[in-house]
Amino acid sequence: MDCADVRAALSRGEVPRGTDAAAHLSTCPACATLVEAPAIARALDAAPTPDGGDMPALLRRTLAAVDEEDRGMVGRMRARSTSARIALGFALALLAPLLVVFVTPRPDLGLAPPGRLALALLLYALPGAAALVLALWPMQRAVSARTRVLVACAAVLSAACVAALPQMPTGLAASDPIDAFAQRAIACLVFGTIAALPCFVALRLFAREGVRVGPKAWVLGLAAAASGSAAVFLHCPITQPAHLWAGHVAILLPAAVWASWHALRR
Repeated sequence: MDCADVRAALSRGEVPRGTDAAAHLSTCPACATLVEAPAIARALDAAPTPDGGDMPALLRRTLAAVDEEDRGMVGRMRARSTSARIALGFALALLAPLLVVFVTPRPDLGLAPPGRLALALLLYALPGAAALVLALWPMQRAVSARTRVLVACAAVLSAACVAALPQMPTGLAASDPIDAFAQRAIACLVFGTIAALPCFVALRLFAREGVRVGPKAWVLGLAAAASGSAAVFLHCPITQPAHLWAGHVAILLPAAVWASWHALRR
């Protein structure tokens, strides 16, 4: 299979599969990009071909652009194997929660019921891990839109479930004036968003889609948000449901805004 075969299959609405297709896509970044975003292939078919119909010249320019974008440290990171990129992504996703535990943990952490604490952390970890893997999944092994939507919805639902769980008896549940409530909620929102940045930066550096992440923007943003949410959960002892929704679940909002903005730019 060559580049022309890939374009012909995408124009027919088919996804190239099989051993030959996998072998070609693993060595051709241009075709891997087309498989990840088949609308580009259809647009190329509908548009006049530059260079007088010289597709090899267009392919050379595309590969040159990819090479220019992936030089230096970014290129070395993206050149690592998928397993290495995912392992490094997990390490940086765990960095913020672990730092919180050792530097500024919630005062009731040692008194919290182990089962309740483990359940909350598991609700953050499972969809966050799935979103991270999808964000760094190889371009030539396409992931369906349904899978990405399910993982994104699971991340949102898990954060909501943590806020809806029965309150831990050791946490703080004082009724604050509205101004104090807002200050504490905003403080947790800022804390969690900052804690999510190491994971977000790592995923942006390790993702091979280049400048535009495309349909992976949602899982990438939510994977980082899950890391920040876990960090603020391990830092903040307030157990009021209203505070959890306004200060903890709201950490998903910056990720959703970024993903939406990215999708609109595409």
